[in-house]
Amino acid sequence: MLAPALRLHWFCAYCFMLNSTVYFAGLIMGGGLRSLLPRRTDLVDALRMFRYYLGVPFAKLTRRKWSHPHFKTRYNALQRAAYFSVPVTGFLLVATGWAIHKPMQFHWLAALFGDFDRETCRREQAPPFS
Repeated sequence: MLAPALRLHWFCAYCFMLNSTVYFAGLIMGGGLRSLLPRRTDLVDALRMFRYYLGVPFAKLTRRKWSHPHFKTRYNALQRAAYFSVPVTGFLLVATGWAIHKPMQFHWLAALFGDFDRETCRREQAPPFS
């Protein structure tokens, strides 16, 4: 069952990589990538949105008006951080997967993520009773 499971795993991994490539190409061609890039004011805007989200439940309970912070951009700072982190996380997911899968071929990639013990790897790959 290991071989079919590995084939299914790599099929899903390649589908994920293809989907990520199409998503990123769509962001670039559609101009959406510019609206997701971090800005200098994001920290202050994120704190304003965080304060807003913390106050909403209390405003509902006390039936008071709680005004939403106004932004001139498409997304607020918290949305921008979340949407920007998706492609970054996807790239790191694929890169660490390749580093774990092929540590000898991609030794430079494995070194970026903390490397591994080569001697232990060689002992585990050695044939039994040698």
